[in-house]
Amino acid sequence: MTQKDLLHLLQDPATIPWNAACFVHAPGRYYLGMCFIEMPVCETFPKGGNTTAELWRFEAKPEWFLTFRFRYYITPAIWDSNDKRSWYASKLGAIGDGTEAAAEARFREWASALVYVTKHTLGTPSTHWLWVKGDSQKFLEVVQREKPFWLHTQQTVTE
Repeated sequence: MTQKDLLHLLQDPATIPWNAACFVHAPGRYYLGMCFIEMPVCETFPKGGNTTAELWRFEAKPEWFLTFRFRYYITPAIWDSNDKRSWYASKLGAIGDGTEAAAEARFREWASALVYVTKHTLGTPSTHWLWVKGDSQKFLEVVQREKPFWLHTQQTVTE
């Protein structure tokens, strides 16, 4: 999906597919939080890399989605770089007893497993969390307040 395609979909956020290969913050979605795992510089990835993930759901439905991206650094540029990226989206459905606490626990388990594998194959990563627990407006408020060093955003305004 190109940025132009995404801009077209943002005219009606309900049309954005759950498995869009990007982090989209739009009305009608509830965002639990994001996780950023900084991969260490190592022989496999001489400039390092990261994994960024987000757990979210549609506001009216109990099924959760995990969107995540692996990024391997090639250049220091944030936008329009030659970094290698691969995107994934998983439909998790209802988690555990259906509570937000169960979803948060599953998200932490997922991140812990990735950290474990990274630690034992590449080196010790650092992990950073951004808890939103709200809609797209709350997401923006949390980002403005927390200012995570790893979250580089572009705002798109549609009319």
